Amino acid sequence: TTRHTLFGGVDVSFPEDDSNPAVATYVVTDASGKVVYRAYEYFHLTIPYVSSYLSFREIEPLQRLVEAQISKQPEVTPSIILVDGNGRLHTRRAGIACFLGVRTGIPTIGVGKTLYCEGNLSKDGVHAQVDSTLRALRTKLDQETFNNTTQATDNQVLIDRSIYRADTNVDSQNIEAFNRHSVLSKLPSTCLGLGVPLRVEGEDLCMALLGHGGKIGTRRGRAAQSGTKNPIFISVGHLVSLEEAVAVCSRLSQARIPEPVRQADLWGRELLRSHD
Repeated sequence: TTRHTLFGGVDVSFPEDDSNPAVATYVVTDASGKVVYRAYEYFHLTIPYVSSYLSFREIEPLQRLVEAQISKQPEVTPSIILVDGNGRLHTRRAGIACFLGVRTGIPTIGVGKTLYCEGNLSKDGVHAQVDSTLRALRTKLDQETFNNTTQATDNQVLIDRSIYRADTNVDSQNIEAFNRHSVLSKLPSTCLGLGVPLRVEGEDLCMALLGHGGKIGTRRGRAAQSGTKNPIFISVGHLVSLEEAVAVCSRLSQARIPEPVRQADLWGRELLRSHD
């Protein structure tokens, strides 16, 4: 994130009743998560729901919000925007993060809260692969072979500046889930998270990111001891590499969701409640 100083986050919140307006929110934060700009737009959905075509329902208000900020307050234009949704992790390799990046010319990152099951990806298979990676990492940690070297491999798991191999094909039926916290809590404090590349048709379309965040207190009021064990799914939107996208998201995460998107989401929910 050294070349980035301001970060955008966008989200669209939908009402339970389609007769009520949805709301698009756009925030800009600094690296600490402090909001330096925010704007919103209520709008009515005019395009029906069609699976894998959701971008067409959301792009217009999001584009207007970003372009209005660039026109009115160009000094707070972010160098990268995090989008609540997917980028290249999409049936046509063109999710909402790609749309917004191409239309505004600003680099974008897709931040998926849940897995978009494209190609050979499945929820059970991905979680089995994550657990397999954590088992291999636990062995390295127990053997004290963890280090800060970086090696290039075809199938990688990125842990801060270190890279470990992951199993490409994992039989989810033969792997028992285990306590992820027991491994994540052993990671050095300098480690900002664990990224597991997810490959579709020979291309790493996204990374499952976990072990990040953990800086906001739990419901019991105590500080988290390790990052989140429930992954988010990071994909390229526009003008950014997958490795940089993961690095940006991990460094901006105080909780499970990177702060610009989290702030946009929380504000959008608040605006929907106040509009009822």
